[in-house]
Amino acid sequence: MGLKTSHVAIAGLGLIGGSLALRLVRSGVKVTAWNHREYPYENARKNGIECVKNLEDLTACRPDALVLCTPLKAIAQIASRLEKTWDENIVLMDVGSVKKQVREDIKKAGLGEFYVGAHPMAGSEHSGFGSASYSLLDSALWAITVDETTDANRFCKAADMIINGCGNQAIVLDDDAHDRAAAMISHMPHAVATAMANTLAQSEDLNIANALSAGSWRDMTRVSLTDPQRTRAMIEENSQNVAKLLRGMASSLAGCADALECSDAAEKNAFLCEFFASADKYRDWKKKIANSAAAYEICRNTEEKNKRTIIPDVFSRPVGKQSDCNHSCQSDREAQIPDSQTGDARDQNKHWQNIFIESALAGERIISLDESGVFTVSDAAALQSFAPESV
Repeated sequence: MGLKTSHVAIAGLGLIGGSLALRLVRSGVKVTAWNHREYPYENARKNGIECVKNLEDLTACRPDALVLCTPLKAIAQIASRLEKTWDENIVLMDVGSVKKQVREDIKKAGLGEFYVGAHPMAGSEHSGFGSASYSLLDSALWAITVDETTDANRFCKAADMIINGCGNQAIVLDDDAHDRAAAMISHMPHAVATAMANTLAQSEDLNIANALSAGSWRDMTRVSLTDPQRTRAMIEENSQNVAKLLRGMASSLAGCADALECSDAAEKNAFLCEFFASADKYRDWKKKIANSAAAYEICRNTEEKNKRTIIPDVFSRPVGKQSDCNHSCQSDREAQIPDSQTGDARDQNKHWQNIFIESALAGERIISLDESGVFTVSDAAALQSFAPESV
């Protein structure tokens, strides 16, 4: 199995699926797409996307990778349909914001061995192919999710589509770590933004408040404008993680409310000082890394002098310029995936998986991948030097 993804099939031409298709076409990748309704096809074809009538036609065209970009609740059924005509040379991917449930659904459909999870950290409150744009994925960081059964070559193909096909960067996580983080930075904020919008909608001051609302309200409630059924499905798929965070936030807000009404000035001051200062580390970090584009450029332009290579024992051949580098290297490093057809593939897979997960935990990003399967990982210090300690 080659590592290059020159042909990608996409199931679902919504906001993310459409944006992914447009970006891949722009970089010269052949894209074949299916959508449960054909209304996007005319516009998609004008943009170089080949469209098929039936879902099963996606496997018949033998792509290198097939990416599920459908609603989460549809993945189980779609995977079951695809299993009947599946080709073992295809890598199965998805772009869902919840990974554990998706993996379980795909395993139940009999396609688990072909699966590599993926989630681009990009989106908007809009939906549908009409809102899709190749630029939606500009500077996007992808989470690639693996488990102990993930095939190394399939992982490389998935990474090639993301890094070389989309021109993006990636980190590697297990499903649980991804879902906890996604709950924190995406799913819980959707619930909070919805609660804020609900509060306004039910207020007797609705008209006046709407008239006075400006940037603060706009930014904090933007995602509440998302299709509520889509938001509900996303949150319900990650219910335990989201519920835990919401209870924690509710407790924090209740404490703030109690402090505001507290008659003891010292007690009130102590709580409110801590409440408003606790996020200072995050504020300092945001001042130095303003947005995802800034972080992307910092990682991409890591200075050459900081680069080293890392060559774990399981890798099949020496690469790079420092073959004696040990596992503790924290600067730019190259890591080569082993051939899963040689040696003890299961033990190798576990080893490479942990290497990449530990890299992500250290704050590193995969910034390049060459045709032989050598990954370059950005220097953790490139981002850490812009962030306060312990953030």
